[in-house]
Amino acid sequence: MNILTVFKKMAKKLIVYMLKIILKCRRIVDKIQDVILGGAAYNHILKILENRPLDINLEVTNSCPQKCCFCCNKKIKRKGEIMKMDLFRKICDDYYMMGGGGLALSSMQSDMFTDPYLIERLEYLKLKKDKFFLYTTNPMIGINKYDDEKLKLILETFNYISVSVLGLNKQDFLDMSGIDGFNLFYDNMIRIKNMINEHNIKIKIALNFRTYDKNQLVNDKIYKELLEYFNLEGIFDSYFSWTGTINQKDLPTGAKLITKNNLNETENCAASMSTLSITPAGKVIGCGCIDWNNRHIVGDLNNNTICEIWNSDNYKRFRNSFIQKNIPHICKECALYANIKNAYSRKALVNYKVTDGIYWTIG
Repeated sequence: MNILTVFKKMAKKLIVYMLKIILKCRRIVDKIQDVILGGAAYNHILKILENRPLDINLEVTNSCPQKCCFCCNKKIKRKGEIMKMDLFRKICDDYYMMGGGGLALSSMQSDMFTDPYLIERLEYLKLKKDKFFLYTTNPMIGINKYDDEKLKLILETFNYISVSVLGLNKQDFLDMSGIDGFNLFYDNMIRIKNMINEHNIKIKIALNFRTYDKNQLVNDKIYKELLEYFNLEGIFDSYFSWTGTINQKDLPTGAKLITKNNLNETENCAASMSTLSITPAGKVIGCGCIDWNNRHIVGDLNNNTICEIWNSDNYKRFRNSFIQKNIPHICKECALYANIKNAYSRKALVNYKVTDGIYWTIG
């Protein structure tokens, strides 16, 4: 072997070694950058939260026609309520005057398509789209009652709809949702796809699949078809108890019940820290995710403004319950608990503005 050959081999090894060093250094730099920008984002979000929520959730109705196996709605009996239009306008005007931001309609505890005033509400919200980012979570069963003109209004007014997909055939849909609605769901989604394409509507539709068998789901032809048209947000086969309301026996075979213990958590929860949640009667509850019985009312928008309630001692105590080690019963086993440092320390939020959208959809 001549000297030139030996030199080439040594040079090649040296180059490979140097490239590995460079890549390792790049990863270290990226991690340092993530930490620095994450810290800046965390402080930036906390600064916003000193005076206002990041977003609000308006439950304009508390009705839902589904009886999902994983949801406490089928077990908790609530008196039917619909938000009055005068109160709705008052809240929207107040929110607009304070700078607007993310506004969710019935995104947690109800189905907005059961609201008889939905179209009137959307016509009003569309006038304020310059400061509002409109969002909802919905199984999209109820849109068939709207003609094309009203469906177009719905899609043009919302910025983001997270669709709960409750099954990809009649039996799975029935098992998960409690109703025979698969054909209606599928037809509605194809209609939505066609409407968006025909009118070039700027809206994000993201799919959240609820299942008891992930492997079966991802190999289903309808799953693949829907992802040709819409975004994937998540696939879930694990569900939590809603403070003991849902048991393993309520779920189909293969679905898992999550057990959680938050008693040792020392950071506040991003759910209550970020979102001001409003019932159809105008009451503000500490957590709109799980307090379906309105046990923790922290204010009343019939009498006060959003900022007044947000900055009240009563609401601050609820939001700070984890760091104060006074965790409410509904929070102790909640699987939706999200540590604020993990939720806010993302570099994508370093320049976040409330009108950019719901914070967890950013990045």
